[in-house]
Amino acid sequence: MSLTANLYHVANTYIAAAPLADVARSVFNVAALGGLIVFFRPLLTGIGRALVLTVRPRKTRAQRLARRQQQDTAAL
Repeated sequence: MSLTANLYHVANTYIAAAPLADVARSVFNVAALGGLIVFFRPLLTGIGRALVLTVRPRKTRAQRLARRQQQDTAAL
């Protein structure tokens, strides 16, 4: 058999095995999860940034200035 015939057979077997209600429920669950992620995106982004800052804290202004001066001196 060809590849397309195999894929067609597998798709028909899967669709026949899954009742329409289960497929509709799955589609609804994926859509609801996507909607919640979009709705709470600012909150999730803030949580992500807070986690990054706990693992790798931001350097102080003095540390950043010292590093910039060191790089400028090395460039000269």
